[in-house]
Amino acid sequence: MLCSTIAPHDTAAFAQRLGALGIAAIDAPISGGPARALDGTMSMMLAAPAATLAPWRSLLADMAAKRFEVSGTIGDAAKAKLVNNLVAGINLVAGAEALALAEALALAERLGLDARRMAEIIGASSGASWIFEDRMTRALRDDFEPRAAARILTKDVGLATALAASVRQPTPLADAALARFRETVERGWAELDDAAVIKTYRTPRP
Repeated sequence: MLCSTIAPHDTAAFAQRLGALGIAAIDAPISGGPARALDGTMSMMLAAPAATLAPWRSLLADMAAKRFEVSGTIGDAAKAKLVNNLVAGINLVAGAEALALAEALALAERLGLDARRMAEIIGASSGASWIFEDRMTRALRDDFEPRAAARILTKDVGLATALAASVRQPTPLADAALARFRETVERGWAELDDAAVIKTYRTPRP
């Protein structure tokens, strides 16, 4: 089972090498983070021939509460994961009306508003998203203990935009999000939680 978030062509290449050794492969990237991994409530994208998946359905059910069979072609689940992570990256940096969620909270602080109250308002209003509630709630506590390090989402969004570029699909929002994540990494916050993207707004470069 290939569960890492990697380029789809690498997933296919690994599966081909395994096949040459007589080992079947399942393209099975996962999503949900460490907490959901521990309690078995992750989501999982799956791509493999039905006959390959069949013997492992019970194990897959134990590993992930939600399982999405994308296709029978190795590499398609990897593509689906990158499309998902492109959305996750954009949602973390950009939200309703193209305002960055982290940027919005930093703006609220600059305006003298209570950022925690602002987070409650966004969470109950049109700006709500799962990743906002998960990441920015921690950011407002200055809790940047890595559940998912900033470098990882930087890598994932970079893979997603490269995949899009390979089929000539423009991704302006993701490009902007990627630039913000790269700045987060460049400024020394690579190993902090990806919620550390808010630091680029709180302490902008001169």
